Amino acid sequence: MSGRPTIYDVARAAGVAPSTVSRALTRPGRVSAHTAELVRRVAAEVGYTAPRGVTPPESGSVVALVMSDITNPHVSDIVRGAEQQAADHGYTMLLCDTRESADREADVLRRILPVVDGVVLASSRLTDDEVSAVARARPTVVLNRSPADVPHIVLDHARGALLAVEHLHGLGHRRIGYLPGPATSPVEGERGAGLDRAARSLGVELVRLATASPTLDGGARLAADVVAARVGAVVAYNDLLAIGVLQELVLRGVRVPGEVGVVGFDNIPLGRLVRPQLTSVEAPLRTLGESAMRNLLQRLASPDPTTVRSARLPVRLVARESTGTAAGQAGRRNR
Repeated sequence: MSGRPTIYDVARAAGVAPSTVSRALTRPGRVSAHTAELVRRVAAEVGYTAPRGVTPPESGSVVALVMSDITNPHVSDIVRGAEQQAADHGYTMLLCDTRESADREADVLRRILPVVDGVVLASSRLTDDEVSAVARARPTVVLNRSPADVPHIVLDHARGALLAVEHLHGLGHRRIGYLPGPATSPVEGERGAGLDRAARSLGVELVRLATASPTLDGGARLAADVVAARVGAVVAYNDLLAIGVLQELVLRGVRVPGEVGVVGFDNIPLGRLVRPQLTSVEAPLRTLGESAMRNLLQRLASPDPTTVRSARLPVRLVARESTGTAAGQAGRRNR
């Protein structure tokens, strides 16, 4: 056995079903006294304790994690953290991909809400009113946005934006570009607004460039715009955009970071494999998934929704080779 024991470990050791373990530990009147005593003894022997505020469920309980795009590398840690929490507490997690579409997300939710106990909505493309309607139908926790009446776990996007601008300002950059993400993304709203505030406070000119899909190809298509904008550095909505533009700039003969520095968000592993290695704002993505699912399980375990608290998780900047001291831009040739 590795890691923290779960009800499945107790079930195997006791020779009973996980549902029997759940009933023995939470509703002992529904099993025989002998079975209840056996399960309690085996749970103590294997070191299983139910997490505070979370009641082990009946077998067959299902929760859903609804993601806007499961192909983005940064979501893997979120999924792993959420799934581990669900599994540790005896839940099966249903993973849904809505492909950046509000219509598809609404359709997915219509189909799964009747069969799940609760939902984590990650980077939802629904309106706040629609998210509230989901929360009225099933216990819900939201990731990466802050609806007023639904528990949520978010990253400190404003802090991340400030760290990116401060880093570039400290290197002497006074004119930087921003490659924004999808207009429907709540994360885009927070990061974009944070960059605007940080640039104004530090006396940096922020040039908002065209919007592209937050992918490698989207970033590559914006390389010409970056060169034309004559900025000393760019901050991208996410690492995929940043890596796409970085690689295309290098192919065009633009020196990175000598002529243009590049900063991303999420600190995905791919950023360490490209050359130059990518400077990025790192988010505790696994903790994000764990926290959201833990909050949902607490909500399911308690009839009082006030027991679930929203949270804002910290971020940090990881400086690598894609950013450097600002060079004079007046003599840069147009490519």
